[in-house]
Amino acid sequence: MVLRLLSSPLTAFTVLLVALAAPSGATAALKPEAEINDSMSMASGPVVSGDSWTGALQTGNDEDYFVVYTSSTTQVHITLTNTSPLDPDSSEGPVIDLNILDKFGSSDGFTQAFAGSLGETLDETISRGTHFVKVEGDTGSSDSGGSYRFDVSSVPPLIVGPPPSIKCIDPHLRGKTLRQARRALHANHCEVGNVHRARSRRRQYVYRQSGTPGFTYRTGHKISLRLRPHRRHHHRRR
Repeated sequence: MVLRLLSSPLTAFTVLLVALAAPSGATAALKPEAEINDSMSMASGPVVSGDSWTGALQTGNDEDYFVVYTSSTTQVHITLTNTSPLDPDSSEGPVIDLNILDKFGSSDGFTQAFAGSLGETLDETISRGTHFVKVEGDTGSSDSGGSYRFDVSSVPPLIVGPPPSIKCIDPHLRGKTLRQARRALHANHCEVGNVHRARSRRRQYVYRQSGTPGFTYRTGHKISLRLRPHRRHHHRRR
């Protein structure tokens, strides 16, 4: 079960979004396959700055996913609280893990919280794009699942949708040195392709480039350059 609590100073009410997990009926040790946020493709969210999310892990190997969108490099601060009840006999409870993942599933940060703790914090810098918060039970401590809450803040604020894709915009490079052309290409999210230089020891300048200045290509598109010594044109006197 996942519960999102949204509190906005612009509204006089609180919105509750509830997602209930339905057990698969196999065995208690298996993850309920019908849960809606048990994979990155079915993640809850988006998570935005100021959100508080609470949830329950059905078993020790259950996983909950939440999608996060960033418009630029972002410092994310997450406080994870394990709200699972303690066992009255052992005074212990399940351990809950939290990971921040990139869109490929690689971890960008990790923390874990023990039952009864006041909360564990995770501060991580993540890149522009799509990321995921993954909450799961620590199977080494318990196979009975548990409950949790995490609170999110960030600088700059998280956004509510995927950032627009970055494109390579072919800049006008004629008359620039190779260094100037390289900087212009990188500033426009393009890359330098093949470079053809003239046989000369003099400083050389771009006089021809592949593609068309002003056209848009996919990010990282390579622009090939041809260089030659700069020539000044002299007008004959009549």
